[in-house]
Amino acid sequence: DFTFCVLAYNHSDYIIEHLESIKYQINNYARNVDCSLIVNDDASTDDTVELVENWLIKNGKIFKKVDEIFNKTNLGTSQSVINIANVLNTEYCKITAGDDVYTPNNLFEFVSNNLNYSLVTGIPVRLVDGKVKLSFFEVFNYFASDHIYKEKPLLNRVANVSIINAPNLFYSTEYLQNHDLMSFLNKFDVVEDWPLQVSIAKTDNHAKLVSTKIPVVLYRRTSGSTYLVANNRFTNDQVQLFDYLINFYKCRGDGLQVLLLKNRKFLFLSRSRLLKSIFNLSRIIYMTKVVIKLPCILHDYHKFKINIKQYQSFLDEIGTKSKVYACRNNLES
Repeated sequence: DFTFCVLAYNHSDYIIEHLESIKYQINNYARNVDCSLIVNDDASTDDTVELVENWLIKNGKIFKKVDEIFNKTNLGTSQSVINIANVLNTEYCKITAGDDVYTPNNLFEFVSNNLNYSLVTGIPVRLVDGKVKLSFFEVFNYFASDHIYKEKPLLNRVANVSIINAPNLFYSTEYLQNHDLMSFLNKFDVVEDWPLQVSIAKTDNHAKLVSTKIPVVLYRRTSGSTYLVANNRFTNDQVQLFDYLINFYKCRGDGLQVLLLKNRKFLFLSRSRLLKSIFNLSRIIYMTKVVIKLPCILHDYHKFKINIKQYQSFLDEIGTKSKVYACRNNLES
């Protein structure tokens, strides 16, 4: 059994694309899989809820079970994840924002190939203004982070500079149903990925992240991204997690890690780009390790191949279906 979990908030322009990409996965690959759907809308002020409900009237039969959670007030992303965890009852799941789009790659095959790992992520592929794009910075540092932290505990990676592409990230369901992890997540507001990763790494010493070379989700970057529209809430969450990690490493007597985290926290709150670029001690250490590992990183980067045109064609097809659906829905209304 598998559950598609959707975090929606003012996604009326994109939610049908997202749902249609789920439908594509089920129709093409879920022959031996019972799929469920959980949609948590965080008090959208646009037509997101109406669009979801109307889409489900026509397509709900493709799911074994559907849970609709419509928050009456804006509770934040973290509480929305907890809402989903409270009703989740399948062994495998994927939590994704309602403005992202699943790729045409076989999601269920991807999961079955990575069952031995606690966390699995894929290549970051951006979706900007209807165009599928690769960021050299993101992909290069995706490989770099993997090489630098491959033999290190997960906590070492999540407490320092690294790239973990959250939109492509799969969490083992047992983590989402762990009371202590959810209690920790409940302390945060709109930032859910970093707190979850820190809590998992701290709770499970054997937790392991694997970085695959397959994109599972096209993640959308828009002016409505959380870190922009909820800037103060986002900043408060980040600072709170910095403080938590600082206290954690202080208790362990790790003075160097405390210094690095305090430096990052100070620069995070600074408005000076010069300070951020020159005096980030963690980034200097990270870049030093990149230079040391450069041959291996470049080998992976040049070996990596992706057909952007294929993903663009798929996105255009999904987009066309979504527009046709929206037009029909408006006429019927």
